[in-house]
Amino acid sequence: MHVKSCRPSFLDCIVLMGWGFVIVALITSSFRKMKSVTPSEMDHHQQHPKLVTWPKVVLFGDSLTQYSMNPNHGWATILAHSLQRRCDVIVRGFSGYNTVYARHLLPRIANTFDDPVAAVVILLGTNDAADAVQNVRLHVPLEGYRKNLAWMVKFMQDKGVSREKIILMSPPAADVKKRQTEAYARVCEEVAHGANISSINLCKLMQDKFKNKNTSARKTKHAIGIYS
Repeated sequence: MHVKSCRPSFLDCIVLMGWGFVIVALITSSFRKMKSVTPSEMDHHQQHPKLVTWPKVVLFGDSLTQYSMNPNHGWATILAHSLQRRCDVIVRGFSGYNTVYARHLLPRIANTFDDPVAAVVILLGTNDAADAVQNVRLHVPLEGYRKNLAWMVKFMQDKGVSREKIILMSPPAADVKKRQTEAYARVCEEVAHGANISSINLCKLMQDKFKNKNTSARKTKHAIGIYS
């Protein structure tokens, strides 16, 4: 897969269609009651004041996560803005990674998921869905993708991240001639259902939106920043 190096146009698409705000609303719906930390809650008169630690929202994925901190309304940027004084948003995105690479990487960044964690969002599968003939290096069969996602969920739980804090986000819609992301999105939902955790089917959300707008497959491909 070649991802536009300057910045994936998926991020521009978020601005145009409001996906960043949709994603943020879905992610934050499970912890809306979390209070912000105010100066009045910090005792400035104590000789050894209590340290204030903000919970973390960790975003783990490929280039769609790596570039989500784009200052022009990337979805992680919007999320960080929405969670000011409530959570720190930690981005762990790795361009070109599939679930095989990500699975091998997770133990090396295990401390990222140490307490306190408010949520972990995993967005992987776009590279796994690459054509098996045209992109052998990135392609991961559906069952391999399923096993890798399930392994990651268990890894998070073994780290002490409870199931209600784990969110699986499916890969987005793409050109079906290059990537069968719809099938991978269904598997993502199935893994989430089997583990009794939350999921966001970004592929279906985008397909429904594009269908309503009569957007072509080519426009869909370019809208999310995926190329061959």
